[in-house]
Amino acid sequence: MNWAKRRQVTLFFIVLAIVAIPLVYVYIKQTAPSCFDKKQNQDEEGIDCGGKNCEKCLGEIRNLEVIWAKSFKVTGGRYEAASIVSNPNAFLGISNLRYAIKLYDADNILIAVREGITFINPGERVLIFESSIGTGERVPAKTSVELMENLKWERVEREKPNLTIVSKEFTSDPSPRLAVQIENKTLLPARDISVSAILSLGDGSVLGVSSTKIDLINSNSIETAVLTWGGPFVAEPEKIDILVRTRIVSPGLMP
Repeated sequence: MNWAKRRQVTLFFIVLAIVAIPLVYVYIKQTAPSCFDKKQNQDEEGIDCGGKNCEKCLGEIRNLEVIWAKSFKVTGGRYEAASIVSNPNAFLGISNLRYAIKLYDADNILIAVREGITFINPGERVLIFESSIGTGERVPAKTSVELMENLKWERVEREKPNLTIVSKEFTSDPSPRLAVQIENKTLLPARDISVSAILSLGDGSVLGVSSTKIDLINSNSIETAVLTWGGPFVAEPEKIDILVRTRIVSPGLMP
């Protein structure tokens, strides 16, 4: 290779280095753990706070609360199981909340397990619901929900869509049916809306639960969610609680 060629090659690599080094530096800065990536990593004690490098956390992360867990007989050896889980943190949510619903008999022997995954937004109550759990000839006497350890919290700054319950109409004949009208009062469409219902007596005893989804509610529009049950309840429900939610935490793996 003559001198002119060597000079051209040298200049080429010099220019390449001048362009590449800043790009590599920016990439590393963007992908490396930091105090501004909205994740709990490094040795942080919370989301982007605590540890050796980040500012001190303003407050502790409060644990999720299991309000109740219950199973409902459907037919034969088939049961539905449900639980209400509450997130008391106003600005923190979980994209992938793994859980296990466990059914025990009267001797406290485990007879069935159903695992699943959901999400929970900041300050939200979520109904965990699993259907058609087989128990054979054994009868559940106790239901519990176990949540995964080492939960990955994330700070959420996005606001929830303003989804308002306009009306709810329950009928028991010929079988229990609940129609819930929901209005989207925000300027943008809301998608993948989960609608859950908890029917209970005046003393708080839960008669039944159900859950369904609405794919889309356009801005300033109303859609109806219909929830059904396979058979009559032992008594007419005195209280109907409706939980409406859509994901505002970052996307995660769903079942």
